[in-house]
Amino acid sequence: MSLKPRKKKSVPATAKSPAPSHSFDPPAAPAKKQAASHSFEPPAAARAPWHYPENLLLTFFFAVMLLLPLIDILGRKLHQVIDFFPANPVSGSLNLVAHSTLAVMMVGGAIAAREGKLLALSTTASLIPGRFKTAARVFTAALGAAITLYLAKASLDYMMIEKQVDLIIACGIPKWGFLALLPIGFAVILCRLIWRVSDKNLIRLVTLGAAAALAALGPAIQHPAQGFIYLAFAVLIVAIVLGAPVFVALGGAALIFLWNSDTPISSIPAETYRMVVSPTIPTIPLFTRSEERRVGKECRSR
Repeated sequence: MSLKPRKKKSVPATAKSPAPSHSFDPPAAPAKKQAASHSFEPPAAARAPWHYPENLLLTFFFAVMLLLPLIDILGRKLHQVIDFFPANPVSGSLNLVAHSTLAVMMVGGAIAAREGKLLALSTTASLIPGRFKTAARVFTAALGAAITLYLAKASLDYMMIEKQVDLIIACGIPKWGFLALLPIGFAVILCRLIWRVSDKNLIRLVTLGAAAALAALGPAIQHPAQGFIYLAFAVLIVAIVLGAPVFVALGGAALIFLWNSDTPISSIPAETYRMVVSPTIPTIPLFTRSEERRVGKECRSR
């Protein structure tokens, strides 16, 4: 038997790879950077050593508002079982909770100013062209600082009046001790409004000078003409549209009205104190939480 030679399978010729090109294709040019804006967007404040005591102070007053009512509830329950256990372990706890609301308001406002998160009524500041943002920021910060200066002065006057009375809130704490948080808080907010206006010291000095000039108008104005009242309100409305904080709008409107009357500006912090220390204010978060739970149960039942 003859063996036939095995035929080799023909392998199809592969297509020749193209010769390497000697031409150099440059990489895509990077997109041009947008023109740098001349405005300064202040970043969140870097953590400084004094920020931690501020945060702890705010946490402390929140804890007081939370724990004191729980201690009262526990005391009343234990008093029903153990007669000698006091029904109110902390004397004047209701007043302490109410005045802790005042402390939370001022310490929280100072922290919000530090972080650049003061509540504003308008968001149109982001629509301002870049070349005008610095001027708009200087205007709103200067007007806000001038109004804040008057609020701090009014709060200091009110605190000094109450210090003469020397009323005790609870646990030997005088009323003026809590009221001292008003001028201190407004002073801190004033400084941070000016500091955060720009990263350049020259713009900060310009803002400080403009705030001093606006604040100097107050003592010179007594019973102003009706036209001046309209002009002052127009300036305030422009500042609100440009992003001025809510407390600047409310405080500025109150100052304008008081300029046209014989009522001292110390009535502003007095009325603020009366509203803030209301016993119903600390209960608002509780009602909010209970409503959230009720809505959550309804959603789960569906």
